[in-house]
Amino acid sequence: MKETGIIFTPDNIRAIRDGRKTQTRRLLKPQPPDVSFCPWVMSGWSIGDGQGACTCKEIKNPYGVPGDRIYVKEDVIVDSRTGELAGYYLDGCRPTTRPYLKCLTAMFMAKRYARTWLEITDVRGQWLQDISEEDAIAEGIQRQALPDLKGNHFHWGDKTKDRCKTAVEAYRGLWDSTNGKKHPWSSKPWVWVLTCRREQ
Repeated sequence: MKETGIIFTPDNIRAIRDGRKTQTRRLLKPQPPDVSFCPWVMSGWSIGDGQGACTCKEIKNPYGVPGDRIYVKEDVIVDSRTGELAGYYLDGCRPTTRPYLKCLTAMFMAKRYARTWLEITDVRGQWLQDISEEDAIAEGIQRQALPDLKGNHFHWGDKTKDRCKTAVEAYRGLWDSTNGKKHPWSSKPWVWVLTCRREQ
């Protein structure tokens, strides 16, 4: 069984822990050179021309297959003397409370500090813009019971500012907030779609 660590934003970690986020989309690397001739085959595990001949180099999903596990990487506070976990930055723990504590960013968080584990239940490849309303909600997009004055129900960040008419529009804002500089929504990138179940 493969175990892979993945970095999530604090808002997404909260959504996962609240049970609102069950999908994540990750950029396919490298991007196919000519996506118009490379539909997905083999349930998202490689790309080809759909007729048995691969028109570009096979691309494997680095995150695993159904049944494999993902641990959520997040900022942690550790004891610099012993290496023991002191707390999680997301929960308000800070290294200033004691002089021997230090912060490890999510990038450097060791697997032993992980508190949130996910089981992969489905893997597929997709053009980013093909996301459905249902899948956008599975990405953690929230719907407010009462719309704003423009009729917008959905939001991805600050619910007083980031309001949209559809969940897909809201997800577009979320994607561009983290990936917009190199791979914006408008570039129509290929992504891996991971559906996960949080382990108890």
